[in-house]
Amino acid sequence: MLRAIAVLLLSPLVFRVAWLGWFDTGALNKVSMEAEMADGRRVAVPNTYFLEGSAQFSKSVIGSPFEGHFEDIGVFGKAERGYEQMLRANDCELAVAPASGLSQSFASEPRIERYFRWHHDHVLALGRDGGRVNTWLFPHHNWSNPALYREFSGIDIADIRSYHYIVESVCFEYDGAGGVDERILLRGSHEINVAR
Repeated sequence: MLRAIAVLLLSPLVFRVAWLGWFDTGALNKVSMEAEMADGRRVAVPNTYFLEGSAQFSKSVIGSPFEGHFEDIGVFGKAERGYEQMLRANDCELAVAPASGLSQSFASEPRIERYFRWHHDHVLALGRDGGRVNTWLFPHHNWSNPALYREFSGIDIADIRSYHYIVESVCFEYDGAGGVDERILLRGSHEINVAR
């Protein structure tokens, strides 16, 4: 028993031990996407549309870090730099730039925009018969609420002329009456043209 305790206590000197804790915060870089249709309408896109990439999209990790937005705030508002950062994030005292650098983030990582164009072509190929693909039938890790995306479910994918990738640096705070207030500190949008 004493050997086991000694091995446990001394193991960080020999092995890299995983840190399996994190600090959740009320700060988040929230990602969403809208499809701009040929008639100019914008329709909210569910994360399930991204099929095998839906989990990464719902976690807001595709394209991160986002220039100008919260730094080192990870998936679902996790403070990457520890306790002090968690305190600042919960008080909504994290720095953001005066303007979003989202388009610069896309320019420095062109593979992100290529991914979304490739995905659009992939879904077009899947929906050859009538331009509709039921992405709700694909096995997803994180599901979108279908009731919130009824309009998207009825569109013809071929009518999409561009996607708008949107990042909002937001702070969520308890409002004192049983609800949550969402304060947007910075919003950025980047258009990805897929029109033929």
